[in-house]
Amino acid sequence: MSSYNKLAKNSVVFAIGNFGSKFIALLMLPFYTHQLTQSEYGQVELIIVTISLLIPVLTVNIVEAVIRFALDKKNYSYGEVITNSLLFVVLGFTLLLALYPLFSNISFISEYATLFYGVFLIQALNIFVKQFARSIDLIKVYMISDMFYTISFVIFNILFIYYFQMGVQGYFLSMILAYSLDLIFLSKKTAVTKYIKIIYLDKTKIKSMFIYCIPLIPNAIMWWVMSISDRYILAYFLGLSATGVYAIATKFPLIISNMYAVFYKAWQISAIEEYESSNKDEFYTKVFGFFFFIMTILASTYILFNKLIVSLLVAPEFYTAWKYTPILVLAVVFSSFSSFIGTNYVAMKKTKGALLTSLVGAIANFLLNIILIPHYGIYGACISTLISFIIVWMLRVIDTRKFVIIKYPKLKMLLVFLLIGIQLIIEYLNMGFVFSTVIGALIIFLIILLSLDYTKKPTVMIYNKLIGRFSK
Repeated sequence: MSSYNKLAKNSVVFAIGNFGSKFIALLMLPFYTHQLTQSEYGQVELIIVTISLLIPVLTVNIVEAVIRFALDKKNYSYGEVITNSLLFVVLGFTLLLALYPLFSNISFISEYATLFYGVFLIQALNIFVKQFARSIDLIKVYMISDMFYTISFVIFNILFIYYFQMGVQGYFLSMILAYSLDLIFLSKKTAVTKYIKIIYLDKTKIKSMFIYCIPLIPNAIMWWVMSISDRYILAYFLGLSATGVYAIATKFPLIISNMYAVFYKAWQISAIEEYESSNKDEFYTKVFGFFFFIMTILASTYILFNKLIVSLLVAPEFYTAWKYTPILVLAVVFSSFSSFIGTNYVAMKKTKGALLTSLVGAIANFLLNIILIPHYGIYGACISTLISFIIVWMLRVIDTRKFVIIKYPKLKMLLVFLLIGIQLIIEYLNMGFVFSTVIGALIIFLIILLSLDYTKKPTVMIYNKLIGRFSK
């Protein structure tokens, strides 16, 4: 199978599971915005983003090593990868337990400290086993896992939040139970337990994996700062209600970022497998061209329907979120560009560059948040996020030239950004539904015309792959 076909195949399979699960999650927004207040949703968001930071930090981001070393079949067995990396997860949770006096006294955590610890452990284990499933090419299992977790989570949400009226507590209890069921499913399908043996513990391999992951820990923190830390600053200056509205606003750009996540899971595998290929420059260039136009077409399409989507999916109390989503959609686009280019660091095992570029972006984001949020509120958080991801993307474009030469369609990219800029201006000026719709549709059409050289052949290939898969 060619590298292009494998990338398309994996992207399709990831898409089936990811789109289904994320679509269901998006449909739950009306439920959450009617059942939880702005402050309650803000509290939920702060706890979730805190856990999302602690998992990579306390486990030294070992899940990244799982896929990289499991694909290195010449030097590492599955047993060595699983046993040695699982040790980091266990040690990370042990350290978190030792810090219980600290976390149990944080205002937004204290009431739910036990659930906080439960979510951390079960989510860390779940991510760990899912990454292993992906590394051993059990893509369908990975796909089904996404759907299984989401459906379980929704059922438990309805039971605990709606029926038993447990609010925030019900949300996290639902998460723990859904992750637990999914972990049982994944463990059975991957047979991961058979690879866990003390005899596989090896100081040399532990050291190699640790050295590989060390630069990725700060990188994960910096990425977290750029993507999530603004919630804390908003809570400090404007309160939990503003955090709740902003949290809802960030959910809609996830429509775009989840589509990228599907592609990235397949792209990461292909990038690693192709990094020693003599035609990797051509491969990376073609894939990026296709990827750029697909992402910008999706972003422009979302902006066109932004107000309608928000009005349909949230309670009136949260409707003002529409003002912030277009900027956040663009931030997600540039975040995906940064992540795409950043795959070069993983493929080449040169993760120091990922750290340094993320560090610059994180510092810029933090400073901009401090400057802009007090004056412009939630808009300040959105603009800070967008600018920081643009900075990281540009730095990585320059820095990764030593690994791979990607020829960017600069003129067409500039035209696309100008078109989307016009669309944003029309969105915020409220120039009437008919006028905005016509101009927005015209802009999407023009972007599609600009993309034809890059998307026509790959789109046909992916379509044929879909037809072939489902006709068997």
